[in-house]
Amino acid sequence: MLVSEHVEGVDLHRLTGGGQSGAWTTWTESTRRAFLDDLGRFLRTMHDAEISHRDLKAPNLLVETDDDGRPLRVLVADLD
Repeated sequence: MLVSEHVEGVDLHRLTGGGQSGAWTTWTESTRRAFLDDLGRFLRTMHDAEISHRDLKAPNLLVETDDDGRPLRVLVADLD
């Protein structure tokens, strides 16, 4: 999804704690595994569609979560 407005989300670097304890630690192992599988499929889809992002890194991947902190979707930021 391409949007040009403010999107609520936590970047993947902060979510995983960036070397410290982040919201990621509150997820169950199965939630973390499912999230990483989804993220891998998402990145593979981008690759297969020949979409490139010259600055793809954890801080540029925003994760929207539900009210309980579980991941809903990943959005790519910084497309300029």
